[in-house]
Amino acid sequence: MIIWPYLNSFGFSIFVYLTIFVYFKNRKSILNKLCAAMCVCFAVWNFYYIFMSNPVILKEDAFLLEKVFSFSWIGFSSLFLWFSLIYTKRIKNLNLTSFFFVTILPSAVFIYQQTNMMIAKDFIKTYYGWAVIWRYDSVWYHLYSIYYAVMMIAALSFILHFAIKTERKNEKKMGMTLFYTAIIPASIGSVTNLVLPSLNIRVIPELANSLSIAWALGLVYAVVKYKFMVITPAMAAEDIISTMEDSLVLISPEASILSVNPYTASLLGYSEEELENRSINVIFSDDEKRLFADENLKKMIEKGSIKDARLEYKTKSGEKIPISLSGSVMKSNEGSLVGIVGIARDMRQIDRLAKKQKEIAATAVVIKAEKAKSKELGKAYDDLKNMQAMLVQSEKVRAIGQLGAGVAHELNSPLAGMLCLMRSYAAKKDKKSLEYKDLNEMISGCEYMAKIIKDLSDYTKASPEEMSEVDMEEIIENTLILVSPQFKIKKIKIEKKYDNDLPLIKGEKRKLQQVVMNLMMNAKEAMNEGGVLTVHTEEVLENDKVYVEIRFKDTGSGIVEQTKEKIFDYFFTTKERGDGVGLGLAIVGSITKEHNGEIFVESEEGEGSIFILRFPAV
Repeated sequence: MIIWPYLNSFGFSIFVYLTIFVYFKNRKSILNKLCAAMCVCFAVWNFYYIFMSNPVILKEDAFLLEKVFSFSWIGFSSLFLWFSLIYTKRIKNLNLTSFFFVTILPSAVFIYQQTNMMIAKDFIKTYYGWAVIWRYDSVWYHLYSIYYAVMMIAALSFILHFAIKTERKNEKKMGMTLFYTAIIPASIGSVTNLVLPSLNIRVIPELANSLSIAWALGLVYAVVKYKFMVITPAMAAEDIISTMEDSLVLISPEASILSVNPYTASLLGYSEEELENRSINVIFSDDEKRLFADENLKKMIEKGSIKDARLEYKTKSGEKIPISLSGSVMKSNEGSLVGIVGIARDMRQIDRLAKKQKEIAATAVVIKAEKAKSKELGKAYDDLKNMQAMLVQSEKVRAIGQLGAGVAHELNSPLAGMLCLMRSYAAKKDKKSLEYKDLNEMISGCEYMAKIIKDLSDYTKASPEEMSEVDMEEIIENTLILVSPQFKIKKIKIEKKYDNDLPLIKGEKRKLQQVVMNLMMNAKEAMNEGGVLTVHTEEVLENDKVYVEIRFKDTGSGIVEQTKEKIFDYFFTTKERGDGVGLGLAIVGSITKEHNGEIFVESEEGEGSIFILRFPAV
């Protein structure tokens, strides 16, 4: 029977072509890859039978061919099951790892066992070539038979079930084509290759590999006719329409419903079949039906489209659903009306969000106003507390001034007496004697004490002064006498750089001393861990005018850039609550302006600060 080798050669060629054709139709699709893998199995199986259907080849060669190519007839059934699962979209519901071991792994085991001839054990020569003798006494043969039957029945059942259940006409026809072109050759092939040999009937050749061509032809038909495994605009559009979460309605020129997408049917509570060929007014509330009255419909057709019309759907149960409807008129190439496409969006959630947003906005306005009012009240309260603190502080200063004046008065009398007495004793002593020297040192100490008491009395004096010519270096020296002990405690060194020819300025001595005192104390607080305070005076000529400039340079922590502009504001302070009320530098600025002077600050955080005073010279 010379026909069998040619028939198998034809099958081999068909499947080689089909492998390439299917794979390159959509190389990224797993479905196409599985189909191509099955075609490879069928191609190898037909190639194998080209030789097996030739009685001329030796039996030893038949054994060799069987061991090499047995994977083709053993492995295709598991691939066919995977193909059917992906085609019918069941694969997403499976545990892939477990399913792999249940399907693919047994194939590998059966292929290995067949290399040891544990499924087919021998060959017998017939009129159509070499025929397989199965090993009926082996458990591997029976396991393979069960495995093959389960794989094929499951795969065919999935395809048939999918073809029956799908509502898409193309998928239904395509599924039935794949089912019939697979079940017929599979059934006949199982009889000729397994059942009849088990009954020792070998009149009919083994036709499974040859009949697989029928499945190949069915696959080609599905690809060409229904664009199976090919991405097409029509398929993409159908998938988009079926999954879109907006309502889509196709309306005929007579204002009847041609079709709706699944979302529309679900939203309105109808089935798609219930709505087909019914008047479009069925799905709109009574108030909106006038939109689709003859005259309004004509206007819409003339305009060509409608956009974002706020209407209401009416569900099967009578519920009204607010929608935003956009529609477009479809016309044929000749310009005649074909129909209208309407797309509607359910506005319930959007309307709820809009209402909620308005409520939130209204609440936000009220909260904002309350916050502003609360902020103003808080600021007023803080200002009141600061003013109170300032008044308390002023009272303290006044009380200290009065106390200082009283203490100075009380100390001056005995101190003056001591000085008179010590000077009287000193006048009677020999100037070279030790007693004279001791008395002289005591007199110097008392005179120094008298000077401190006088300076303290002048500083705390509350009576206004008249402007007079003032030596700023003298004011600095007098202030240093008062602050030096505190600087020594803090281990702060004071460096003086005086201009010997410094001109005088016009001002109130007491107030200028307060400026110097505040700036020095500010520098002390900035150098908690010791440092250097440099006091530098010089004469400056600017715009043909002479100024006296005093610089106070410390090695402290510096000033943060954001607070530089605020340090001269009343009540502004970076100190902890209770350590200050923010008046020191504000008073410095105020007194400086009273004396027609200017004050500048140069500072970087961590690099120390320089406060510069500039007064017009006399």
